[in-house]
Amino acid sequence: MTGRKHERRARPRARADVPAQVVLTDDQEPMTAQTVNLSGSGVYLALPQPIPTGTRLLISLIIPMQDRGEIDNHFFDFEGVVVRNEGPKEDDGRYYVAVHFTGAPQGDKEMIDRFVRKKLGQPVT
Repeated sequence: MTGRKHERRARPRARADVPAQVVLTDDQEPMTAQTVNLSGSGVYLALPQPIPTGTRLLISLIIPMQDRGEIDNHFFDFEGVVVRNEGPKEDDGRYYVAVHFTGAPQGDKEMIDRFVRKKLGQPVT
């Protein structure tokens, strides 16, 4: 046994400190959140309050994308479902949730994958 955990993710994931707005599908009040890490298939968020596993939500992200030396903010809106929750963490009191994107357009997923690959120093096509 090598001691390495088998990676189950289909898409690369990178640390990303990106502002987010979260709306539970049964509540119209947005909640401010911060991404911890991000991939084209989901996001790990820090939140001021817990969200139970299985909760459906809407997530809006603003991601700075660099292209030919220019940085532009890209706005993304995704549907998702909470697949794991943790917290609160002792050091900051925030709650952490893993969200799988369920309603993300393929083009948006690919754009986020490019952002993640750049952050990881991987080739971008």
